[in-house]
Amino acid sequence: MDAAEIPWGGLLQIAMQWLVSVVAGPWLGGAMGLWTWGRQRQGLLAVAQARELARAQAQRRESQLHLSVLAAQVEPHFLFNTLAGLRSAIRTDPGRASDMIDRLVDHLRAALPRLRSDGGADATLGPQLKIVRAYLGLMRSRLPRLSFAIDAPAGQPGLGLALQTAVNPGLGLKNLMGLPGA
Repeated sequence: MDAAEIPWGGLLQIAMQWLVSVVAGPWLGGAMGLWTWGRQRQGLLAVAQARELARAQAQRRESQLHLSVLAAQVEPHFLFNTLAGLRSAIRTDPGRASDMIDRLVDHLRAALPRLRSDGGADATLGPQLKIVRAYLGLMRSRLPRLSFAIDAPAGQPGLGLALQTAVNPGLGLKNLMGLPGA
């Protein structure tokens, strides 16, 4: 076969197809694989973030429930102890008993809305300081040696129930509030 008889157009077409299949095919396949991997990775990250968010929300709900249970245990003991102290003060010091009643009313006005709410309203220090001031005022009427000063910005994160557990050891009292181990 002579050079004039070779179908150069067909060979050129076969060479181009071979070049595309050997060079461009793997490149396009690799690019498509990389794109698919990136999409799957994004999906997996989104699933992981959703799981982490759900875990954090469940942990927050559990913590709120734990605090609600603790508050429900503390409040009745606190109220019973305060009423017992009030009964004693009525007999021995009617003026102090009247002050205790006023302070108890202040405390209940500040604390009852928190017990009825979901806890989100008193997440900052402002609403909690109102409860703390009323509580410490009541404690001071029960225990005249108690003195306190509060100097805190109202927009800061809250204290929770830490104050009630701090007052008893500070005054050398045992189970004044009905707290376990206090």
